[in-house]
Amino acid sequence: MSMKYIYLFISSFVIMFFLIKATYPIAKRWGFVDLARNHKKHEGEIPITGGISLYLTTTILLIFWCKIDSEYLVLLIETGVLAITGLIDDKYGLSVKLRFIIEIIIASIMIFYTKIFIINLGDLLYIGNIYLDSIFAYIFTIIIVVAIINSINMIDGIHGLAASLAICSFCGCASIINNFDRVNVVISVYCGGLLSFLLFNLQVKKIFCRVFLGDCGSMIIGFLLCWVVILATQPNSVNYINFEPITALFILGLPIIDMVSTILKRITSKRNPLKSDRSHIHHIIINYGFSQEKSLLILVLLQCCFVCTGILLHAFNCASYLQFCVYLLVFILYNIDSYSNFNKIKTISDNLIALYYKYKLILTPLYTFYLKIRNFRA
Repeated sequence: MSMKYIYLFISSFVIMFFLIKATYPIAKRWGFVDLARNHKKHEGEIPITGGISLYLTTTILLIFWCKIDSEYLVLLIETGVLAITGLIDDKYGLSVKLRFIIEIIIASIMIFYTKIFIINLGDLLYIGNIYLDSIFAYIFTIIIVVAIINSINMIDGIHGLAASLAICSFCGCASIINNFDRVNVVISVYCGGLLSFLLFNLQVKKIFCRVFLGDCGSMIIGFLLCWVVILATQPNSVNYINFEPITALFILGLPIIDMVSTILKRITSKRNPLKSDRSHIHHIIINYGFSQEKSLLILVLLQCCFVCTGILLHAFNCASYLQFCVYLLVFILYNIDSYSNFNKIKTISDNLIALYYKYKLILTPLYTFYLKIRNFRA
């Protein structure tokens, strides 16, 4: 690892630390606080300064450490618009429709100005790489950007969860991205800032005042994750694809699966799929009797399993269609208890163990089958 990225990480950690300390009393004074209501169960008024502190940290470091070109400038503008949108939403509340419109505009700027969009889906169906025509590529990219932004927002339900899962995803990307300085710089900055934020959000010591990311932070993180995986999976300025598009689903991991699963549950229950409730995976685990701390640990470990699976599949150079089959299998196993009344699993621990053995038993013959097909094609 280049010393540059280590310096960026440490600098981000320190700057984020002092910015949170500085913005805490301001947020209290101006009413930028989160109140316990509806599906929220925390106590008191918690300042929502994590997101804006993260944005300011990133802006400071990119300006003083990096040569600001048009792509960095557009990235700062995009995240700035999302930060302002999130702050307004945190303070006054915005309609879902207006938030979607702003997210679509941000995605469109990314597509048409910086030419960052999804055109190659990989060989998902064993028929060769699937390429999207320009108009379909633009529409698909907008859908993916909006989905990932909202997946982070939806998973941000217990202390430290969204930030911890994002750090896992960023680290997963960094471990398999080669020679892509622009992406590695952003990952280093955000990992340092998010780790500093966790000290406050989890109140590791009493001296750390609890703050939240808010919609401001979750929207920025979701967009940056999307920006990173698109650059890493699509032909870029150096014309090099770091990993397959399907691998990105494993790297993003739990937020995507939880979002899709939750929306499907709401639709099948004839409820508004966009209305907040307590049907997310972290709520379900807490309902099993686990504390917030243990629930966080379980979900971070589950996210690590997703990310490590993606890294291993990439390391073994597994074909996209095989990775796609594994992902569908994981998705089915993840949801099997939600749509069945038979053999309910007593605890989440048992569920994870069952998932491991089912995954292991099915992956082995699939990989053997893949090797035979690859030898046959050769």
